[in-house]
Amino acid sequence: MVKRTISRQTILLPVLLLVLLGMVSLIQVAPAASAPEALGDWEGTPPGVHLSTTTGRAIAPAIAYSADGSTLAVVYLQHTGSFYTPYVRISTNDGVSWNGPTRVVPGSTVNGTAVDVAVDANNRVHIVWLENAGLGQLTRLYYANNVSGSWSAPQTLSQATSAVSAAMVSPRIVASSNNRLDVVWSQVFPDTQFQLNILHKRSANGGGSWSTNPNPVAITGPNSFNPSLAITTDGKLHVVWEEAIIEPPNNEFSRIRYARGTVTGTNTTSSWEYNAANPINIADPSIDEAARPDIVAQGNTLFVAYSYRYGGAQPGEPVWQEVYVTSCSSNCTNAASWVSHPSNPISGSAPVGVNTQDPFFIIPSMISYGTCVAVYYHGLDGDPNHSLEVVWGSNSCGGWGSNLDRATDFNTRTLYPRLTTDGQWFQLVFELRNPANGDIQIYYRRRELPQPGVFLPFIRRS
Repeated sequence: MVKRTISRQTILLPVLLLVLLGMVSLIQVAPAASAPEALGDWEGTPPGVHLSTTTGRAIAPAIAYSADGSTLAVVYLQHTGSFYTPYVRISTNDGVSWNGPTRVVPGSTVNGTAVDVAVDANNRVHIVWLENAGLGQLTRLYYANNVSGSWSAPQTLSQATSAVSAAMVSPRIVASSNNRLDVVWSQVFPDTQFQLNILHKRSANGGGSWSTNPNPVAITGPNSFNPSLAITTDGKLHVVWEEAIIEPPNNEFSRIRYARGTVTGTNTTSSWEYNAANPINIADPSIDEAARPDIVAQGNTLFVAYSYRYGGAQPGEPVWQEVYVTSCSSNCTNAASWVSHPSNPISGSAPVGVNTQDPFFIIPSMISYGTCVAVYYHGLDGDPNHSLEVVWGSNSCGGWGSNLDRATDFNTRTLYPRLTTDGQWFQLVFELRNPANGDIQIYYRRRELPQPGVFLPFIRRS
């Protein structure tokens, strides 16, 4: 049976406006059912290492390793006066110590709204971010690197204007072999109104130059956003994203879409396999509100994590969330090739609660290591004494939802986890929010890679 959800149209525009304005709007939802209690084997004293500065709020962290694990980079948006701008911290000893923080664009005076980071095989750090002056003003997608040892001047990868909504959202960057960099994002395209679509650009020379025009991954409707990108060992590009749809008569849902891309040789123009007339949905078919996908590649096998929000259709009805995983090993442009994991929801038998409209959905962060995949996300447990979200982890080699890992403490509110690994360490960054004064800071924790089946046991409340 399909579980009914909140109207998509009623939340899409406010959420995008909040992204632009940097605002947080609190709503109280009913707590979830029972959940694990033990804290995982993370180093140091919670909440962890404070990476941002206390001179202003810091939001939207992202983290990435180099291929050999010798460089670890964290990027986030730091509030400086009246706007947010990218800051970077780099570690060359697996997070034991950090340089910086370094402001990427000292002269910037336009508000940053999203940021992401990649580290290439030569240990050079690459970031992309959005700057937006407000509705009706120009939004730009920027790129910069530290190839020369200091941060380069920003390059504009794309720009757009919309008078009714966010003109661009959710950039992601991936570094791969032979100095290749790939960026995907959501932008009003080809029109300039409310039609968000997924676009792609590539650099074949480590960020020195980029494809002149954006490559459309898929032109769909009414809106596509929150893309995630992975590259398999055969060099193929794989993008998943969240797409809002309307089905007769006026039912609004969201689906997880998938497209496969090819770039030949040193070219930067990509071609994409996507059937807009009959698009596939790779989420569980019983779910009508699938959101916030994250994709990883393990060889040529793809894994996608996404969140499912349900309830709240009637006044006073609780709102719940769960995390799901699906995978595909071949012929992935065929919906039948995607297999929903038998342990779904991998967030455990109990649904997960949230406190706020920012983020409206749980946002999974997924990594691959060895033959395992792990997903981390934030949420409330079912204890009425626990009113703050914490970061949970679920692992394919640790029993998935039957054996969850808790990375943060119950006495702090932690959101937006992002995870990376070098095959030895789990490296985690997240926002720590103070409900009393509204302050937001970026924190970091690490733990040695869990071996199959050795997550700490947890006690569930009945």
